[in-house]
Amino acid sequence: MLKLHKYPDLYKSVTGSILKMSSDGTQIFVNQRVRHSDHPEQVGTIRYIGPIVGQSSHYYGVEWDTPVGKYDGEYQGTRYFNCAPLHGSFVHIKRLCPATSLWDAILDRYVTGRKVSGLETMSVTDGVRDTKVRFYGQSKLDKYHQHLENLTDIDLQGYDIGHLNSIDDVSVFSRLANLRFLELSFTLLNDPISVLTLFCVIPSLEVILVNGCNVRWHDLFEAEPSASAFVPKKRPEFVKLLRQLRHRKLPFSIYSNGKKQSPDFDASSPTTNACTTLSLRALLYLPNLIGLHVDFWALSPTDISWVKHPDLLQLSAVSSFKQPLSEVLAALARAFPKLENLTLCTASKCTETSYPQNNVVEASVRRNYLHIFRNLKTLNLSGKSLDVSLLRSMHKLCPLLEDVIYEEIHIDGVPIPRKEQKAYTVALLGPRLKTINWISLSAGDISSEERFYVSIWFNYAMKLSGDDLRGYWRGSPEVSLLLHKHDLQLPKNRIKHLLESVPEVRAEGIKGISDWRDEQEDEEVSSVEQRYRGKLVEITLLATGYTKQKDSRRILLPKSTCIWRLLAILKENYGVDVSRGMIASGRSMYGENISSLSLYTPMGDITGYECRIRV
Repeated sequence: MLKLHKYPDLYKSVTGSILKMSSDGTQIFVNQRVRHSDHPEQVGTIRYIGPIVGQSSHYYGVEWDTPVGKYDGEYQGTRYFNCAPLHGSFVHIKRLCPATSLWDAILDRYVTGRKVSGLETMSVTDGVRDTKVRFYGQSKLDKYHQHLENLTDIDLQGYDIGHLNSIDDVSVFSRLANLRFLELSFTLLNDPISVLTLFCVIPSLEVILVNGCNVRWHDLFEAEPSASAFVPKKRPEFVKLLRQLRHRKLPFSIYSNGKKQSPDFDASSPTTNACTTLSLRALLYLPNLIGLHVDFWALSPTDISWVKHPDLLQLSAVSSFKQPLSEVLAALARAFPKLENLTLCTASKCTETSYPQNNVVEASVRRNYLHIFRNLKTLNLSGKSLDVSLLRSMHKLCPLLEDVIYEEIHIDGVPIPRKEQKAYTVALLGPRLKTINWISLSAGDISSEERFYVSIWFNYAMKLSGDDLRGYWRGSPEVSLLLHKHDLQLPKNRIKHLLESVPEVRAEGIKGISDWRDEQEDEEVSSVEQRYRGKLVEITLLATGYTKQKDSRRILLPKSTCIWRLLAILKENYGVDVSRGMIASGRSMYGENISSLSLYTPMGDITGYECRIRV
């Protein structure tokens, strides 16, 4: 059972204690959030109230969120408060619009009914007259919501809310007994103690959104933003809140996304890095935190190298990491092993390259200290172009992955055809996949894509030989697994080509390869020749030197094979393009240019039983 009578003292200790009255009767106090009346985009916090040197009336010292001021809290040699340079101003009350309290905004929005999303003022027109729209059941719904205990969702996005309650009594929030979702994005509430206090005083609250509020999470520590090299000391108020959150038991989520920065924003500045590092540390200290959204922050894998948060299930960090994806994934797998949903997409397209010598995941595998995501099922990498080797690393990190989103796949920076990308994804990330780029996969789709990948792999392998083919085979362990899984029978020319460069593949027990004999092809050719004697053409490929053979094997094709079919067979099975070559009878010294022949001319009309083709 939560002891709510303790929270007013806790909250009162961190809000302002100096109260003043403005000309219109509004309470103004130190640490209150305000907005400039002439420049509404300028938002700040009151740090001083009183007289200043050379002025007869009272002024308000304001610390702005952005560098739009003239001072750092000092005026004509007298210091009134402390803030960063160009963040301070001394402003007359007439130019300030003080923020309202959260409790007053809830009463105004849901109880008094003075502002109900504009529904009561909506109308339709036929071009001549306007007709007011009446929503069936709206008045009944409004009356139901006037009983605060019935509210389950509160949306106050964009309200000028700067603190919890004007009378420093937060126990009134206990009336929101069934509230689960609280939307406070783009308000003026930037005090982390106030945000965390809401979880303590509203026992059913599960999600709170403070996107775009620039909540100063680093203020939960007693360290300056630039002093991040040591373990920061927690403020006493933060320690009390952590104790209460441990007793609360109910898991919760926080959305604290930043604003999308301009291209010239310096994310590597010491102040920015220190603030985001301390802010992330503060959030990861929270017990029972299962969902965290920190989009558009400036983060680094080193920021989470010190932590291991076993409760976090959902993490979103859009455009927050600039480091290589393999490094980021390896760090996140160590810090949050139970993650189920991870979003690392980018606002603009970026290419992720990954090579074995620079791949953190591969290095971890070699050293046997790889940490994996035990439960990760959804990975959103929208906007990222992934290298094939990176996909293989992701399979080791995320063995249970079911849903993946990405921009495209490339090999050494060259994008692969769009129609082949699904096959690469299925083959490299495993058969557990259910959705690729929001498209569902069936068992038949997976089987078909895996077979297609094997075909793609061997088409490229036929162009390699020697050490290149041996390295290509060893770097593609999924091919052997797929050949075993589908019990595929490879064409004889592909088997022989593979065995010439990778003889050790015989020991893997692949169908048609383990029992292959070198004389097997000649025996099969002889039997075919005897059976179809007089109906086949024997083709010999020659290099441009006229004498050196490019391929020593004999190629037998029916005499009825047309030129277009000949070109397709040689290119598909042997990786040879003869469209600009020469073709001649086996006994003739002369030949014809293949490009000058009709594509539908049968081979038998050009040559006899044998012919030579010069590439």
